[in-house]
Amino acid sequence: MSLFAIALITVGALAHAAWNLISKRAAAGGVAFLLVGALASTLVWAPVAVWTLVVTPTSWTALFVGSVVSALLHIGYMLLLQHGYRVGDISVVYPTARGSGPLLSVIFAIVLFGERPGASALIGVALIITGVLFIGLSDLRTTNAARTRVGVVFGTLTGVTIAIYTIWDAHMVNGAGVPPVALMVGCSLGESIAFLWMLLGRRPSRPARSADASSTSDAGRLSALAGGMRDRLRGQADDARRQVAETVRSSWRPALVFGVLSPLSYVAALMAMRIAPVSLVAPAREVSVVFVALASWLIFREPSPVRRLIGAMVVLAGVMVLAF
Repeated sequence: MSLFAIALITVGALAHAAWNLISKRAAAGGVAFLLVGALASTLVWAPVAVWTLVVTPTSWTALFVGSVVSALLHIGYMLLLQHGYRVGDISVVYPTARGSGPLLSVIFAIVLFGERPGASALIGVALIITGVLFIGLSDLRTTNAARTRVGVVFGTLTGVTIAIYTIWDAHMVNGAGVPPVALMVGCSLGESIAFLWMLLGRRPSRPARSADASSTSDAGRLSALAGGMRDRLRGQADDARRQVAETVRSSWRPALVFGVLSPLSYVAALMAMRIAPVSLVAPAREVSVVFVALASWLIFREPSPVRRLIGAMVVLAGVMVLAF
């Protein structure tokens, strides 16, 4: 793999680690924070996307289909990961997802794209995945066995979505010729619509006005039903506006960081996939796990520093094997 591809992957990994660390406390904002972050991504990067579409002839059908499918896959990834965190331990779910995702991406790239990485490249991939799992499982404790099994299941399912959206997006930028920034903005716009729909679909915090029991005529019942539905929709819209406004007030800085760095991290990876095999880029970008692990130890004083350092060195050794 070329040094330029390594540089793109490193920039993307740093951006991915940075926005995860900076946005860590804002994650409690839930869907509202994801909506604000996706909107920020769309607005910040839209001018760049327009420029890339002007200078690069692109099929609008490919852009639309690619963006819709990519958005659905990324949303599925987020929902599976969140559910995995609820039913399992993060120390099991996260490393399983980040380790199985690139492994499956390598397999899919070999099967679907006909890529044939050499022996040294496969050794580098194996080192990276081993190091990622070693870092992630450094805090694994022998707790409830059933909870651990559930965490492994949802971590693996999340890894499957990582592999699928990686392969899909790589196909769109390489096979269909969609510019990476335009694909990312389209995906962010699709995510914004989906997250808004999720917010509006929630039950409002205040009860809708009940129908008047004295309305005995059909016209009266229909009018009361329409009024109740109107009040419910108004309550849902008011709740959504309130949650978004509160998120903007309390977390606009992390949301802006999310809007700039999250797309940057993935655009850098997609650009790397244009000049290097997906089977090498997918595992190499997991070097971000190293940055997050080291920062978690240095900044947040999380335990197991020795295992984290050993895992980091294994990952870096794998990246060096890929580079040289």
